Amino acid sequence: MKEKKDIENISKELEGFSKLQSLKGKQPFSVPDSYFDNLEDNIISKIAKEAGPRKIRMNTKQVLFYAAAASIVAIFIFIAMRSGNQDANQPQIADQPTETINQENPIANNNNQKEESIVDQRNDENIHRIESIEKNAVAVENDKNLDIQNQEIRNNTKDNNLNHKNTSNFNYANNDLEINNDGNLNINNGQTISSINGVNTSIGNSTTIARKAVHKYLDLGNDRCSSKAIRLDASVKHARDIKYQWSTKDTTSIIIAQESGLYWVNVYDLNDNLLGSDTVTITIIEKPRPNLGGDRSICNYESILISSGCRNTEYYYKWSVSDATTAEVYLSNMDPGTYQIELSVMSCSDTATSSMILTVNDCNLKIPNVITPNGDGRNDRFIISGLNHYSGSKLYIMDRTGSIVYESIDYKNDWAASNVQEGTYFYRLLLNDGKNTEKNGTLTIIRK
Repeated sequence: MKEKKDIENISKELEGFSKLQSLKGKQPFSVPDSYFDNLEDNIISKIAKEAGPRKIRMNTKQVLFYAAAASIVAIFIFIAMRSGNQDANQPQIADQPTETINQENPIANNNNQKEESIVDQRNDENIHRIESIEKNAVAVENDKNLDIQNQEIRNNTKDNNLNHKNTSNFNYANNDLEINNDGNLNINNGQTISSINGVNTSIGNSTTIARKAVHKYLDLGNDRCSSKAIRLDASVKHARDIKYQWSTKDTTSIIIAQESGLYWVNVYDLNDNLLGSDTVTITIIEKPRPNLGGDRSICNYESILISSGCRNTEYYYKWSVSDATTAEVYLSNMDPGTYQIELSVMSCSDTATSSMILTVNDCNLKIPNVITPNGDGRNDRFIISGLNHYSGSKLYIMDRTGSIVYESIDYKNDWAASNVQEGTYFYRLLLNDGKNTEKNGTLTIIRK
């Protein structure tokens, strides 16, 4: 058994244990053998347990809160790492201030050339762009139509306010130069230009403003007309690696138009991107060959139809004796005389002429009522003026009793009254005029 003094001797070891310290100074008492040895072991064991790690206890809400916080931190770390990788792979774009419009910056092609800045600023549908490359012509899309500015652009840069409601791509090209994504210039001899990134853009990402500008040299010409086949040339100057598609299904740069019609051509790059197109109207008309025929004569009371010998309604006809513009002309009520009739026939490309002589005779009959067949050579015969125009006309001469003293089935103005006495006779003239016109009258014969 331990005595009181033994308990006092271990007071230092029992510091912190209030129950044991309370025994100090108390009446001695007896304890079983090895009690304090076991107590000492228990105390040491408890101290070891109190000094060891403690378990953390959390409720369900605390677990969810810490899990969500950990997930958010992981996402931010992932985004930061990915952004760093993309920046490492992003092509370099010329570092130019967006506010500077006409500032010159060196071009990274080791040729010490300078290029004026190219600005593409997008504000909803309106594009404000200033562009200039070297001193070459620039093709700019304006209302979807390429406008080639063949002028010295350096120190003459102009604002272009363009409206692009229906497309997000804009044309940007020049004659012989191309800007790559890295800002370098490549000589392409008029080759098509594509995928050009703009610099100094007012938005975060560069905007692709380039398309194709081939049709600077694509021109089929004005509408035209010819009596021969027409050569159509759609060749693009300096360009290569392009394809052609004609309305005629041809795929060459040059075709021969042999028929009238509307012709069009589309030009594509090797990736079938449309680079340009043009149209032209061709009219093929045979050269006119008018023929009025031989000379003709008519009576002044007759009408005549004169034909040009042409039937093409696309010709223009001009007559010297009429205001008619048709292939035929109808003439009537003409004064006696000789007429030179001329005709000009015009197509869109050719003019041809023809002419003839038209004689208009005074075919009004003049029948005398007295003849003097005395052999003096004056008024010796019965001559009817104008009868020569009625070949085949019949003449009958009758006395007072109605007896026929002379007749002719084709009178030639040759009766001299040699078989009759002086006196008054009657005549009957049947004209061969197609109308069976009959003339009647008296004829007096005097021989003195």
